[in-house]
Amino acid sequence: MTDTILLLQVAGDASEETKSVQWQIVGDNLGLLVSELEWVGNSLYLRAPFSEPALSAALLGCAILPAAARRTKK
Repeated sequence: MTDTILLLQVAGDASEETKSVQWQIVGDNLGLLVSELEWVGNSLYLRAPFSEPALSAALLGCAILPAAARRTKK
């Protein structure tokens, strides 16, 4: 089963520079998680197979940390 999680939503227009940022999914040391990041309009979505809610919560938490750190640097 593939779930879709909204990672980031930009209030204004997301520039091509923003959309071209290379994201790295951390926590899949065995290479079992096949995931895809996709911009739809001004929203960044993660599509990945999740076996349980705890895994999706952990992955979402890992994905949000770099965005929060980047925001605090500005």
